[in-house]
Amino acid sequence: MKQIGMLASSFSAVGDIGGIAVTFSQLKKVKQMAEEKKVALILSASSIRLLRVSDDAPGAIMAIEGADALEGEIENLGKFYDYGVRMITVLHDRNNELGFNQRSPADGPLTAFGVQVIEKMNDFGMIIDVAHSKTQTLKSIANISKRPIIDSHTNPLPYGYETSTQLRRLRTWPEMELIAKTGGIICTWPFAYSMDTIQRTTLKQWAEEIVQMKTRLGMEHCGLGTDGGGHLPQVVKGWESIASLPKLIAAMREVGLSQEDIAAYVGGNFLRILDKCLG
Repeated sequence: MKQIGMLASSFSAVGDIGGIAVTFSQLKKVKQMAEEKKVALILSASSIRLLRVSDDAPGAIMAIEGADALEGEIENLGKFYDYGVRMITVLHDRNNELGFNQRSPADGPLTAFGVQVIEKMNDFGMIIDVAHSKTQTLKSIANISKRPIIDSHTNPLPYGYETSTQLRRLRTWPEMELIAKTGGIICTWPFAYSMDTIQRTTLKQWAEEIVQMKTRLGMEHCGLGTDGGGHLPQVVKGWESIASLPKLIAAMREVGLSQEDIAAYVGGNFLRILDKCLG
């Protein structure tokens, strides 16, 4: 992160592999890094602006992927907030007490508990991440949240592949429009695929996709995704880790995106979400 001048990133615990205790044990590692001055915890939007690229430790936004970690108890949300968590991905690899996952053959709106969690996250000042949420659950979240929401790691689904099980982690344009209408952002990641004549295997194709999103959604609703090292089956050629970000930026310039567009994509838009959500 320091090598490429990155101010901050999310540091996420997996919340659906052992409940609240295991989730706290993962988050403890981030706290330990903060105590060792390897990272600086981001607890408010203003704290990220105080960081200096050359001198300070990078910022860490503590997050949870999978609200299963709440174990169906709204009081646990407050415990995580008090510990420093500022972002929660509502669903992860399965359906939970809040709603439906993209892998599920079933779909439906948020449960009563899910509604309670979203409203409480708004009240606390936490970022709501709809990555992995199925369509009707996503729609519920978008309708209920009074603050912008994000999808932290996805890509646009190619036309004609709306029913593809191979690409079920991707978003349709109507789904992305729901997120954009909240003032939120859709964050794209290095996941690579090849389907018939559809190719997304190079950094340039990733950059061309960003142009398409800018045209249809507006550049203010596009961002750099998380989970680029999250055991993806394939990644675009030239992407090895977050240290490869300068290569993506070069590809964005190659396809005609301006410096303002690039600045918005790699952090400016997410900073706006921090302002709106964390205050």
